[in-house]
Amino acid sequence: MPRVRIRTKAVRCTGKDIGMATTTLRLPTAVSAAATAATAATAAAHEQVDVGELFTEHAPFLLRVIERLTGRGPHVEDIVQDVFIVAHKKRHILRKAEVRGWLYRVARNSALHHKRSLFRFFRLRDAVKVEPVSSTIAAADDTAHKHRQGQRIRTCALALPFSLREVFVLHELEGLETQTIAALLEVPEGTVWSRLSSARAAFKAIWLREEQR
Repeated sequence: MPRVRIRTKAVRCTGKDIGMATTTLRLPTAVSAAATAATAATAAAHEQVDVGELFTEHAPFLLRVIERLTGRGPHVEDIVQDVFIVAHKKRHILRKAEVRGWLYRVARNSALHHKRSLFRFFRLRDAVKVEPVSSTIAAADDTAHKHRQGQRIRTCALALPFSLREVFVLHELEGLETQTIAALLEVPEGTVWSRLSSARAAFKAIWLREEQR
């Protein structure tokens, strides 16, 4: 069991020093282990981040999401590059435990204020997957159908408000759990569920309206 040595002040008695009193206390092993773990966690949290490692780990995620939020184009890489330029400038204050959410929020704010057209947007994984051109008429018809389906999905998604489109992309396309999305957006999980429900309902209503045209 770990020991802690405590040295007290010198004691005087009848005008004479009688020395320093030393006491040894025994700390419970569990308490000592918890204190060691807490110290290690604090040190890790305050360790300066490596921007190169951040780019390798998080850039693919940011590129996918920003493309889905703003459409394809060279601006996607520009936004993500700017995110890591900001991260490099602020590397001294970033904390590894919180960095993913921070990176996403910087990218998200850039996408939110992006001036370019949002017309090119949104591909649902399977619905817009283009199959190789087949020699058969049936396969050609299927490919054409997928193209039309993909265009409808993009049109419907573009009609969603950004806050709804955002949670829709993160949950339906990226497959993130609502708890993770809440941490990224710094909102309660209940807010994520509410936005997701509204996004699904709005998407469905727009989809049905498009069918009637």
